Amino acid sequence: MEPRSGRLALFALAVVAIVGVAFLSMATKGSPVSAPETAVRNADRPVVSSRMPTSASGTRLRLEITRSARRFLGAFFRYEVGDLDGGVRQALSATSTARFFRDLLARHPRPTGSVFPPPARLKRLDVAFLPVSPPRAIVSGFAVRAHAPEEFAFLFELDGSTWLASGPGA
Repeated sequence: MEPRSGRLALFALAVVAIVGVAFLSMATKGSPVSAPETAVRNADRPVVSSRMPTSASGTRLRLEITRSARRFLGAFFRYEVGDLDGGVRQALSATSTARFFRDLLARHPRPTGSVFPPPARLKRLDVAFLPVSPPRAIVSGFAVRAHAPEEFAFLFELDGSTWLASGPGA
């Protein structure tokens, strides 16, 4: 399989998994997530949710990916507004695959206007584990920048015992 068709197949699998999880969530709970505007008003702290069995190993995986995703997103939100200091580079390197890290550094953020906006603040973090091997998950949610919610989604993969961001999500 060519690398491009492999990525396309992975993307298609991720989309099918997300749609399936959303369908199951709606069928069992009514609505999969609250509206961003409601969460912004009601949450002083970020909301974290996960779609995975509640076994002990599932709880451990959820905690590990949440910790890694928070660290990655903290650095990414600073990176996307032009902050490329050593701490940001180090955090991005430690929480993303080598290929995704190179891709990020190759695309320097550009200001919208004459100055960069402030970094976003995480408000909601969702984890949807994909039924593939090696283990992968879509980490999505929204952050707030200048009182406006901004959605994000990243694909994470388990590398040994560490969850790493490996690209943009669906």
